[in-house]
Amino acid sequence: MLIMLLRKAAAGIRLTEHIAGADGTTIFGHACAMGLEGIVAKRRGRGTDWIKVKNPDAPAARIMEW
Repeated sequence: MLIMLLRKAAAGIRLTEHIAGADGTTIFGHACAMGLEGIVAKRRGRGTDWIKVKNPDAPAARIMEW
């Protein structure tokens, strides 16, 4: 149902597929290698607590000095 709704969504909204069987460390490593800001994750199941794990080397995570 979500996929059908997002087909009509505005630009900038994107569905990221669930990756079954992959561990968070591996996924985070790939995200860092791609230069991404980080990952958002939660425990499997119906939990509602999400965490954002930031890539400290990503441009968005760097502090700019003036």
